[in-house]
Amino acid sequence: MIGRLSMRVKFLAAVSVIVVLLGASLIIALQTVIADDLSHELELRGVEIALATARECESEVLTESWAELQMILNEHSRHPDLRYLFVVGETGSVLADTFGGRVARQLLTANSVAYRDKFNIQHLQTDDEAVIDIAVPILDGKPGQLRIGISEAAISAELSSITWRTSYIVGGVLLLALIASTFLARALTRPLERLTSVAQSVGGGDFQRKVGLPAGNEFGQLGAAFDGMVEELHHRYQLQESLNGVLSVGLDDLSLEEMLNKALQIAFAPEVPFLEGGVAVFLTDHESRTLLLRAHQGLSPEVLKTCSTVPFGRCPCGIVAETALPFDSAMTVTDSKCCLHHKGPHGHYCVPMLHGKSVLGVLDFHLKTDTTLRSLDRDYLRAVGNVIASVIARREALHRQAETAKKLRQTLGGVIEVISIAGERRDPYSAGHQKRVSDLARTIATRLRLPADEVDGIRVAGVIHDIGKLCSCRIP
Repeated sequence: MIGRLSMRVKFLAAVSVIVVLLGASLIIALQTVIADDLSHELELRGVEIALATARECESEVLTESWAELQMILNEHSRHPDLRYLFVVGETGSVLADTFGGRVARQLLTANSVAYRDKFNIQHLQTDDEAVIDIAVPILDGKPGQLRIGISEAAISAELSSITWRTSYIVGGVLLLALIASTFLARALTRPLERLTSVAQSVGGGDFQRKVGLPAGNEFGQLGAAFDGMVEELHHRYQLQESLNGVLSVGLDDLSLEEMLNKALQIAFAPEVPFLEGGVAVFLTDHESRTLLLRAHQGLSPEVLKTCSTVPFGRCPCGIVAETALPFDSAMTVTDSKCCLHHKGPHGHYCVPMLHGKSVLGVLDFHLKTDTTLRSLDRDYLRAVGNVIASVIARREALHRQAETAKKLRQTLGGVIEVISIAGERRDPYSAGHQKRVSDLARTIATRLRLPADEVDGIRVAGVIHDIGKLCSCRIP
């Protein structure tokens, strides 16, 4: 389910979760810190109240004026934060309290102040609520101690108020973060959506669309790299289509020169920036050990005249015909053995057109000076040579097959003619009968619009339909 969500929704969800987690962590941290501060502040305030009350009770404890002592405690019990007050004598007995004489034993023994200490604080949990219990001495603790209990409800209320205020702040921050992250998500995902859209178009065969992202950041670099990759893919696609077109030329009913020229036109219809002077197709004449120029594209009349016949071993083309290996002189060729050395430095890339181990010819590409071919360029030029070689080999195989079939038909025609003559000699009275039957059967088959092969087969059957007479008739 999550995998189906868009990148933008995932980004917004992640930002929301992060903000909520950070807000919750902030609230918890604030609660901890503020709770400690409030508790410490409440403790200090309680100590001040306890010490002031203890000073008021000193004379009453010394004079054992318990009624006046009780009045003092009752007066201070009106403080909103105080939950109880009581005075403990030196022997541990309760001298006065706000419990009505019923101080719980557990509370009585829960806290006390040590000798020479100014106060002691304990956090207790009573039946009703949590309190801060503070014990202070009366006259250094000799007559007794004063105990007060301050409610921690104020801390909880303050914490609750702070929590709500912090929650509002976190909510506002979350809203602002969502608004900001919406714009940020749009800025981040729009290039990816553009890239995805272009990738889908390329997958559908449209190589013209470009990502076109502004340069200067990682997305721009990614878009530029993707556009470059699409251009390279488009170029490879065009080259493959060209190779398929060259291969299909062999199926057309054309002369050899027409077929080779059409193959060159198809092979180099895509832009080939490194070609300068054109391309030539040479076929080998093994008897004379020469190369014969049979097709070209972009060659000047001077080059056509000079390179119409190239001996083996001369020029890059002749070297390839002799060694059956590619020749790359992309830097320069100035050797006097080159037919075109008088034209100055120039480049060649020649590939042999092989059929098995036999060199059928050479494909010569005239390159721009100081051109370095890429691996893709070399692969394409070699592929063109191999495809043209296969087309030539297929054409020669079909030509040999046609010649063989022609000879077989001639031989079969002679055999049939001999059989027809032999039959007429065996039965002179039916002379010409077989030919008339053959002509009539062929005419009927033609009128029925049968295929040419079937018509010819019916004609042959008509000529030899009396072949049995060769066995049944006696030679006169």
